[in-house]
Amino acid sequence: MKKSLLIVTCFVLTLSACTLTPEQKAAKEKAKYDSIMIALKVQKEVDSMINAKANTTDEKDANQITSSIAIIKYYTSSPNSAGGVDANIVWKNKSDKTVKYARFTAAPYNAVDDMVTSEIGGETYKRMKATGPIKPGATDGYGTTWECLWYNSTITHMKITGIELEYMDGTIISTNNESIITQVLPKKK
Repeated sequence: MKKSLLIVTCFVLTLSACTLTPEQKAAKEKAKYDSIMIALKVQKEVDSMINAKANTTDEKDANQITSSIAIIKYYTSSPNSAGGVDANIVWKNKSDKTVKYARFTAAPYNAVDDMVTSEIGGETYKRMKATGPIKPGATDGYGTTWECLWYNSTITHMKITGIELEYMDGTIISTNNESIITQVLPKKK
């Protein structure tokens, strides 16, 4: 039964592909190509921004970040039936000011610690925003989930690649420097 269904499916797919005019086939291929090129361009721009910002982080920023935030835990969900993966970040405001927004950038990884991309949209880096106010000493993120950030059934974990804190007084501190971010992450046991 499965074999005959497969043959019928292949025949229908072949037949529908044959009914396209050469202009329609060309337009379809161009649309695929354009989509891929747009995704690659956006990814290149994001990577460029991340690298540029990482290279401009100075010692003052490092001290501000490490004394202003502590990531208590961060994790991804197991992929759902469509491969969608959620993200969670629980963090504490260690500063003496109220946080208006906290923004985190993260990338997904598989079991052998290779960075992967979303199979829908082709994105790797995702930015998550937590909205305050988060008072000094307060913890935020319990019960907060960023749903289906990526679609890839091989995702097992994520790595935080950027942190930005915007305070109620309008000041913003941020970093994409891996060594600074490592200092605010939970210590591995």
